[in-house]
Amino acid sequence: MALEWVTDIRDQCQRARVAFFFKQWGGRNKKKTGRLLEGRTWDEMPAEPAAPFKLSRRQPVLLALTP
Repeated sequence: MALEWVTDIRDQCQRARVAFFFKQWGGRNKKKTGRLLEGRTWDEMPAEPAAPFKLSRRQPVLLALTP
């Protein structure tokens, strides 16, 4: 896995204010290559919503399909 590819994705996430989680470097020796990216681990997770989303049984759900 190329460092430039991973850091580009991380930078895009930061610009978009989206959580970035880097699990590990690829390859055959994953335990040896570890999880560090530029000296730190990246364990960001999306924030949980303030209230759970519930659908009412009385309201129909409309889905917009795009071609």
